[in-house]
Amino acid sequence: MKKPLISSIVVLLFLLSLPHPSTYALTADDVPVEIQQGQTDETMFDIDRKLLNMSNYLEHLSEKAYKQNDIALLKEIVQKYYDLLTDNSSLHKESQSPASFRPLVQQYENAIELFEARLNANTKLNSPNPTVNKINFVHPKSAQQLPTFLLDVPTVIDNNVSTIFEFTPSSSAVYQFTIIPFDQNSEMDIDFAIWKDHYNLHPIISSQSNKTIITISLNADTKYTMKIITNMSDPRSTVTVTKKPIIELNKPVDISLPPEQFAVLKFTPSQSSEYTIFTGPYGGFGSNNDAGIRIYSDEKLSMSLAGDESLVTYYMQAGITYYIKIIPFDFLHSRIQIVHAGNVDLVLDIPSDVDVPGTNTWVLEFRAPTNGSYDIRTDYFRGIPTDDYPPYTVVSVYDERLYELFGWGNGGVGNLSLDGGRNYYVVIRDYATDIKVRVIATSRSIATKEILPNIAYDVREPFNTKAVHFKFTTNISEQYVFWTSPYGGLEGTNDTLLEVYADPEFSSLLASNDNYNNTLFSRVEMNLSAGTSYYIKLKARSALDTRFMVASFHDSITPSNLTLTRLSSSSYMLTWNAPLAKETITKYEIYNRGVLLDTVTNGLTRYIATGVTMSNNDLFTVKAKDALGNVSPASNAAWSTVDLKYHYNAGRLDNITLEPIGKVIRSFHYDSNGNLIKITVNP
Repeated sequence: MKKPLISSIVVLLFLLSLPHPSTYALTADDVPVEIQQGQTDETMFDIDRKLLNMSNYLEHLSEKAYKQNDIALLKEIVQKYYDLLTDNSSLHKESQSPASFRPLVQQYENAIELFEARLNANTKLNSPNPTVNKINFVHPKSAQQLPTFLLDVPTVIDNNVSTIFEFTPSSSAVYQFTIIPFDQNSEMDIDFAIWKDHYNLHPIISSQSNKTIITISLNADTKYTMKIITNMSDPRSTVTVTKKPIIELNKPVDISLPPEQFAVLKFTPSQSSEYTIFTGPYGGFGSNNDAGIRIYSDEKLSMSLAGDESLVTYYMQAGITYYIKIIPFDFLHSRIQIVHAGNVDLVLDIPSDVDVPGTNTWVLEFRAPTNGSYDIRTDYFRGIPTDDYPPYTVVSVYDERLYELFGWGNGGVGNLSLDGGRNYYVVIRDYATDIKVRVIATSRSIATKEILPNIAYDVREPFNTKAVHFKFTTNISEQYVFWTSPYGGLEGTNDTLLEVYADPEFSSLLASNDNYNNTLFSRVEMNLSAGTSYYIKLKARSALDTRFMVASFHDSITPSNLTLTRLSSSSYMLTWNAPLAKETITKYEIYNRGVLLDTVTNGLTRYIATGVTMSNNDLFTVKAKDALGNVSPASNAAWSTVDLKYHYNAGRLDNITLEPIGKVIRSFHYDSNGNLIKITVNP
């Protein structure tokens, strides 16, 4: 299975970190050695913790590359981070043997060594040594009595006095060490290591704007030794150890405890909403290890509110602290995460501006409207470029359990194949101190509706529907017109924009129009090729409330259904249907056998003649003229009287026509002997 992105505020420091020229870092002399690869007493839990440690440390190195403004190196580290996570996940699906993971561990170690060397080279080349207080290291093997942390008691430490400390928990649980430096003006830079006996442990270190939080599973009645180094101008800090650690929105907590041990986490939502709590594989890559979840309203865990296996959704009130008990079915080796429930933050084609102080990772929920290919990318906050903040982000997309990775990328992820109607989580990792970016989701495979000529399509869509899309294929090469008009053919207006493209991705624009002829409607005229498909995007400045049509140019402006009615012996009336694009017509011209008789304006579609003498030779037609002076072909013909004319061939009746127009209304068919076998009626 693929893995969710480790929370970007997690800055897990590898325990054998090389000394940094500008700070006092942990060195190999300060901590005991790690378990060697040749040893056989490693369990899969040990392997998982080691892999999570090194994976998080690669993220830490990527942060250093960003601070050094080495974006090329940053991208290399991020690429390696995801490559190794993918291998890690695949290997977990194939094997649970610690020995099979040793080559992967070696790959991690090689990558860390390579990137550390390059980062240190950058530092030596570009960074002067700041003035810091010299720290006198105390080796943990010293017989000297070490300062001890007590549960829930804030302790002030001073690196000029000591950097080594002890803590002995009274029960097995998940603990948090919260370190708040006295120096709140400098950039946070704290190193932390913890071990028992001769084995390094693997905490998660989460750096925030004004504090560092270390989360780790510890065993009862066991003495743990730790080193804390504050690489800041003031060496003093306040350290508080708590047994019920805080879990934050969108930030996973990985817990590994002995059999029959449970964990309790505290969560205080900042806004009233439904939240979903779920468990998953440790580190986001391990094998499934589901656990029960129960939510309590009190610290004594006496007032149960909700509970279920591996996933619970519950409405929580802002500012209220809830206690979440994680209960293993055998042993607890899981990842726990809290997200908003059913809160779709990201809507297709609508930018979402994310501004969350104090963190550089955020999770948005996106529901794909249809099956297809999607792009999700980041941009400047509110789309406004700034000189002091060039955003650099990593975007990754996961399933509804933040477990299966569908794709990732620097600045965005493209060509994602997503299922319509399914919810996905989009994790935004911003390398700045606070996350402050714009996120946009767009569709590559755009749903289009096939349309036919000369048919009105009334389109009514809400404001947040930015565009509707059509596909039109013509069988005849000629000039065509695409246009909008009032919805339902009635009165009204809609500020539309029409765009015609050559491809279904809507990337190759052929023509567009906005505000045709000083109106808010749109009209595109262009020559189309037979057998070729064209793709039309219809947009509006507000909600879409318009009629859309396509027709050949002649069909769009030609009147139809011309009818003559005799009113008296000296008067008659002509009526006709307006053209499809009636909004563009300025007048109609009345003809009798091609001779102009009169004109009609003001949108009227009738003509009355009085004081005239009609004859059998009268043959009326109507032409329309638009605002640009284009004249339509003639409408159908209408006449005042009808004569039947019989046509014979070889002494047999061949057909009957209507005069004066010459229309055949009956045709007669004979066999070779002259016998009538069929009569064709033409209405």
